[in-house]
Formats: sequence, C-alpha cells, structure tokens
Amino acid sequence: MKKILLLLLTFSLFFACNKDDEPTPENWTEDDNIFRCKVNGVDWEPEGDGLGFSGGNLDVYYESFFNNAIQIRASKDNDNVSQFLSMFVGVDLAVNGKSEILTNNVFVDYNSCGNYFRDTTVFNFIKFIEIDSINNIAEGEFEFIGLNSDCPDTIKVTDGYFKAKYR
Repeated sequence: MKKILLLLLTFSLFFACNKDDEPTPENWTEDDNIFRCKVNGVDWEPEGDGLGFSGGNLDVYYESFFNNAIQIRASKDNDNVSQFLSMFVGVDLAVNGKSEILTNNVFVDYNSCGNYFRDTTVFNFIKFIEIDSINNIAEGEFEFIGLNSDCPDTIKVTDGYFKAKYR
C-alpha cells in the first residue's frame, strides 16, 4: 500500500507544475514583470509603491517620437529602505549589442548618501535580449557603477535582468 501511495504522490508532483500557467507574450501583464539585480552584491528587486506620479515600483517607458529610447525606473520603498534606480538608453544602438546608459543620476539612496551618478570611466550598459514591439515587452541585461563625490560609497549594480511590459 505504501508503494502505491508513494507512486501516486510522485506522479502528482509531475502534473502539479503546469506550463499552461506560464505567461506568453500574448497574455503577458504587468504582474508578470521581472526586474532584479545585485547592488553591492546584495539582491535587489523593486518593492512598495515609490514611483510617485506613475505609481507602482517599476516603470518601463518607450519613447519613439524624439529619441527612440527606453527609460527604466524602479524603486524599493519599505520600512527600512528607500531607493530609486533609473536608466535611459537609445534603442537603435542597444538592439545591436550593449549600449551605454545615458542617465547621469543612476541610483538614489534616500537612507544614506543620496544621489549616485554614472561612473563615466567605465562602460555602464544595457543589452537588450529582445524587444517585442507587437506585445510591448522588453527583455535585457544591465550593469553600472554609481559614484557620489560627497560620500565614500560606490554603488555597483551587477547581474541586472529585466523582462517587462513597456508603455
């Protein structure tokens, strides 16, 4: 009896993970957005509702009229942390490989030194893996270093990844 029960339990685990529940580009929503990185080696993901006028904690905006660029803004706002990350990059260049982040003020930490500006002595980049212009989904990787001349801290953002619906 125990063997039959164990066998049934094992089979039920195989069917518990249903791939039909995974989002596809056609049914992708903002709830399916992924944004993560490491800030000075510590995992960092958007949290709370700290983006002000646009609400939420992640905003991806594609501006096609003037700059043909994407701006990504993410915030982490809870009881202990109030931080903001911002990146702006031209899409034409980034689709063909890594592109330099154009934002000067890349990171804000309201709990410590405040504004961190892009380190212009290193290559700070966004690399788009895919831009789905039919379903408005952008996927990519990023990395940058932020400096604050008033503070000895350096913000090193590594292992950045996003897949998000853009507006």
